[in-house]
Amino acid sequence: MGYVNEENETRQDPQKPLSTLTCMGMGFEIVARHLELLIVPIVLDLLLWLGPRLSVAPLLNSANFRASLAALETTTAEMQQGVILLQQIFTELGTRFNLAVMMQPFPLEWPPSLMSSTYMSLKCAMGACPDIVSYPELVRPEILITSPWAVGGVSFLLMLVGLGFNAVYLRAIGFRVIEETEVALPGPVNPLWLCWRLLKLLALVLMLFFALGNVVFFLAGCASLLHPFLSKMMNAIFFSLVTFILLHLIFAIPGIVQRQIQPLQAVRESVMLTRGDFLNVLLLVVLVLVVWQGLNYVWSRPDPRTWQMWIGIGGHAFVSTALTATIFVFYQDRLRFLEMFLKTLAAREAAAHPIAGK
Repeated sequence: MGYVNEENETRQDPQKPLSTLTCMGMGFEIVARHLELLIVPIVLDLLLWLGPRLSVAPLLNSANFRASLAALETTTAEMQQGVILLQQIFTELGTRFNLAVMMQPFPLEWPPSLMSSTYMSLKCAMGACPDIVSYPELVRPEILITSPWAVGGVSFLLMLVGLGFNAVYLRAIGFRVIEETEVALPGPVNPLWLCWRLLKLLALVLMLFFALGNVVFFLAGCASLLHPFLSKMMNAIFFSLVTFILLHLIFAIPGIVQRQIQPLQAVRESVMLTRGDFLNVLLLVVLVLVVWQGLNYVWSRPDPRTWQMWIGIGGHAFVSTALTATIFVFYQDRLRFLEMFLKTLAAREAAAHPIAGK
């Protein structure tokens, strides 16, 4: 692919895009030179690790909630066993779960949190990792939430706090990536503006998933009337579609941060960037997930009941921030080719519709 230089109107070959490994190396170098980028994820992890635990145990152990579970029982032995297992799960969940995890709202998994992905995860809530509440050296105050309305209100407030963390964190990374790569982009503006657009992006994505989920699960319910296997197939299709959509939205946040564009435009350009260089984007996502998840296993080895957890929190913050910077570097590099593609597309449309072009 070539382009025309506006100065001498000679056709030249554009610079080749950076490889995925080169972008990853640049991301780690940027974070190594600016360790202040680790402050936000470390603070978030400390809040989840040592801060007050927001417990929903009173709600899950209430008589009304247990009565609603008991109403699910039928005469079949399988259903009764399922309800008993569900009751045990909710009991354990009420004992260990911390509602503060809502400070990292899905699918905006920024700023990265080791406590959110390990200790505060559903796996740990089920008892797969130790409960630090029972150890005197790490005793934390517990705040009980007793009503569904309170759960909804607190979750919404925590989500807003999490979006604030997101805005500060991504803004800092955006500035440093532009500074180090010397790319001519507007760059991020004030955190309030960024937080508002991240909120609109979050609402847009959640509405998309809600609409898609309703359609797919309705079809799954209809398919289950024919055969149980068809219902499982429809559920697998739904989760495959969610993964496919998230893959195409990977550059929406860098677009909002680095170019100051609206969420819809950021989503559109993210889809175009992903489709234009799909194999490299897929390689980027796979590498990021492998490094992130693989090292999460290492960072979660320190016992959360001891102060050794500082090692895991610091290491996770560094690697996750470097991977975030990698996505920003990759986005900025591919952005040059997107602009050339849009100019070529506009020229073709003008040639195909000369009257409209005039």
